[in-house]
Amino acid sequence: MRKLLLLALIFTIVIGSGQALAAPSEWAVGEVEKAMENNLIPSNLLGDYQNKITREEFSEMAVMLYEELSGEVARNQSANPFNDTSNPEVLKAYDLGIVKGFGDGTFRPSRTITREEIAALLFRTLEKVDPAITQGTYTIGFSDRAQISLWFRNEVGFMSKNGIINGIGSNTFAPKLETTREQAIALVVRLFEQYGREEKLNAEEIGLLSERAVQIFTQYDNGDFGYGSGFYIASGKIATNYHVIEGAQEITIEYDDGTAYAGDVKIAGFESGLDLAVLSVDDTATEPMVLGDSSNLVKGQKVYSISSPIGYRNILTEGIVSGVTNDEIQVTIPLSEGSSGGMLIDEYGRAVGVVFARMYGVESLGFAKPINSLKSMAVNRNMTIEEFNEAEQILNPPINITARQKNSQEVSLSWDWMDADHFLIYKSVDGGESFQKVLDENEIDRWEYSNEVIVPLGEYEEGARIMFSVSTVKDGVVSERNHSNYLSLFKGMSEGEVFDDLIQNLPSISAEGTLINFEGYDVQRTSDNRITRIYAYVNEDGFEKMLGADSDVIRGIATRLKAVSERYAELIETDVELTVLYLGLYDEYPHFLEDNYINPDGIERDQFVGLWEAEYPLINVANNSGVYITWYGPYSF
Repeated sequence: MRKLLLLALIFTIVIGSGQALAAPSEWAVGEVEKAMENNLIPSNLLGDYQNKITREEFSEMAVMLYEELSGEVARNQSANPFNDTSNPEVLKAYDLGIVKGFGDGTFRPSRTITREEIAALLFRTLEKVDPAITQGTYTIGFSDRAQISLWFRNEVGFMSKNGIINGIGSNTFAPKLETTREQAIALVVRLFEQYGREEKLNAEEIGLLSERAVQIFTQYDNGDFGYGSGFYIASGKIATNYHVIEGAQEITIEYDDGTAYAGDVKIAGFESGLDLAVLSVDDTATEPMVLGDSSNLVKGQKVYSISSPIGYRNILTEGIVSGVTNDEIQVTIPLSEGSSGGMLIDEYGRAVGVVFARMYGVESLGFAKPINSLKSMAVNRNMTIEEFNEAEQILNPPINITARQKNSQEVSLSWDWMDADHFLIYKSVDGGESFQKVLDENEIDRWEYSNEVIVPLGEYEEGARIMFSVSTVKDGVVSERNHSNYLSLFKGMSEGEVFDDLIQNLPSISAEGTLINFEGYDVQRTSDNRITRIYAYVNEDGFEKMLGADSDVIRGIATRLKAVSERYAELIETDVELTVLYLGLYDEYPHFLEDNYINPDGIERDQFVGLWEAEYPLINVANNSGVYITWYGPYSF
């Protein structure tokens, strides 16, 4: 309540002229409040919320956003490169790589910023906090995407895909529209809420998670006993290793306080190939662990383990991640017999793995299964121990089934090797509701194992979603089926086929006696499979020829490129944009590029190699457009 009163007070402060500061629009009141609560808005922006935000003002907000997301204090550690501002927050943003200047040494602090520019600034802020978040290539589905500057398109695509900056209606983005203070505040708050950092836990706080861990005792038909570990991953669900319960006739569970679970224990799910199992119990009161994302683990990251080695209940140990693969996590945590099934925990208290093995003869070297493998398992079997033991004799289905469209006629399927006489493949086109058996070219359903099994597609509509499942067959026994990923199907040529065709059929292009050689290519198909982008790269010689060419040469090259885009549009069976790009590396900042109207945003310094990298689009054409775009602007054919 105090914060609400404070906010209301700020909105009604009277300034020297006797006029009240302009309050935020009704829709923005909550956003401004959140920004204040999370220290995301400088005091000088608490007013005149409908004013257009300037480069200087947003730089100040970007620095505050960076500090709150990263937990680090931004500092200015270099000389001021600008001749029109000495604002320390602008200089911090510059040192972080969030903002840049212009070639004449100016920053232009009072210049307002557009929607596409604010997308780039937010993208750079997030990239500085954690580059892994922004990795990838992102596409744009807005109808006015051609109006978005090429050097901002990936940033706009990221912000749109992740719901930070949406369209303004009618499937448009309006990239050149200026941004108000309250709109900028709302965008910063939205990004902060999605990517705001979590607080790390100390060892004592991690130790309290023992209440969510259990010790597992097993008894076998020969009278032997065993023990292992487990932890709650959901209400009434306990994760452990397959080998902890394999062959057991009786399973007993003991809590952190020494009390024993008295109800029935059933098997909710298991994968022997992954060495993972999930138990089902009647206890829905014990709070489960929050499950993390094991794909984000990196070498050197601090982790903890809670397990029951050598019968000692729920022992807390710590170490670091020393190696990561798709199949296992290597850690410097001492593990012993009984640790199997214990939880691997990151510094935020999230379960990121299931401990399963140790390296004998090597101190402090253990292994865990990634939690993502566990999250993908089916846990609805609810089998009794007797049924589980019988099921052990049943053939297991293939795991890690991956489907990839090879071309317009075929799909490539692969899965982990396993001993089998042959396999059965099924296809679903209705979201997995029903499957039909897939036959080979000889109308036979016996598929032999291969690193790449090629399956025919048959008739389909572009954009159709398809899924496959595979069963193992051995000695006449057929396993259950495991499923592949979903595929959104495209028509026409694949990216690889287009790339090979480019190398063969588009080594260069000429007009009016000017020959431009291409040094390389790149091909992209968007996530919705609606358009393919083709990039053709020129070297410095081709770049200089383009800059020195007159309008007739440029128009002639654009005309020939449009014919190429039309050819590929027909072959690929979707719209095509074709862009000629210059890519160059320089020891010193290439000022001469700006003399040719090249925006400085197309120039970056590669800190790893210590060189300036210039990537700039020279000509952009599309099969469905009567306009070609050069570094000077758009022109009609």
